[in-house]
Amino acid sequence: MKVAAIILCGGTGERFGSDKICQMLGDKPVWKWSVETFRQFADFLVVVDNGRDIKYDVDVVVHGGSTRQKSVQNGLLVIPDEFEWVLIHDGARPFVSLELIGSVLDYATDKGAATA
Repeated sequence: MKVAAIILCGGTGERFGSDKICQMLGDKPVWKWSVETFRQFADFLVVVDNGRDIKYDVDVVVHGGSTRQKSVQNGLLVIPDEFEWVLIHDGARPFVSLELIGSVLDYATDKGAATA
């Protein structure tokens, strides 16, 4: 099974009051928690960003769109055709568990699609 993941890090943190994905959480920034977790499932990892100067450890970084939907589309456009499944996650939500991702992926492969 070929799995890709898109981590959305393009928000401005306007409601939060600062750039929340860059805030330190423990010993690493918020975005890194999601990237490291999804790397355990994804063979191809895309980060959608809004131009920050961050050295993401991913396959591709693309610029976000004016809406979340456009940002997801921008991420989807760079995923090679051989990938069967795409996991999409908000990079400002750092505590997604491996168990949850695995359950969603299992359900999706059984039913055709899934969400947490």
